[in-house]
Amino acid sequence: ERVAKVCRELASSGLCGEGSGAVSFFDRRFGVILVSSAGSISPEITVDSVLAVVDGSVLEGEGEIPNELDSHIEVYDEFSLISSIITADPPYAVAFAQAGRPIKPYGTAHAESFGDLIPCTRRLMPGEIAGELYKNLGRLIVETLSDPKLAKEVRAVLTCSDKVYALGVDPVDSLCRMKAVERTAQSAFLTELLM
Repeated sequence: ERVAKVCRELASSGLCGEGSGAVSFFDRRFGVILVSSAGSISPEITVDSVLAVVDGSVLEGEGEIPNELDSHIEVYDEFSLISSIITADPPYAVAFAQAGRPIKPYGTAHAESFGDLIPCTRRLMPGEIAGELYKNLGRLIVETLSDPKLAKEVRAVLTCSDKVYALGVDPVDSLCRMKAVERTAQSAFLTELLM
């Protein structure tokens, strides 16, 4: 229910297009990942569209596993403090991602929320795109967060030319992180217009 509730709020807040994105929560005690099914993020999502996944197999829920789960698993495997990830496309943050640029800390609100710049990954290489795209995207996120400070404090990554990944301890924490990324991106965007 918590995953479904976050999905509904994510869709209603304009942080992702209808159906796009993914929300996951890794219950490390039981080795189960709860994830929104592919294309299901909407204001009407119910718990039936949240999948319980173990070792790539769906135990409960209706729908297909979203491609983004492969990226999320790579991050979960690397960072034990992260138990929830949201992938979304909030407009201002995605503008920075599509430009291949990190979001610089222009003000105190950014510094208080993130401490440092919000990083953007490098571009995927042709071989990475042609291979296991979403696994490679997850590896790229891990590479970008290789500084433990980034993984622990910033907990957000822009993927070059693509989306935004917000990392948290639970789905509500990840949603708060995604909202903070978008607010920060909007402020940075407007600040750069005035410079």
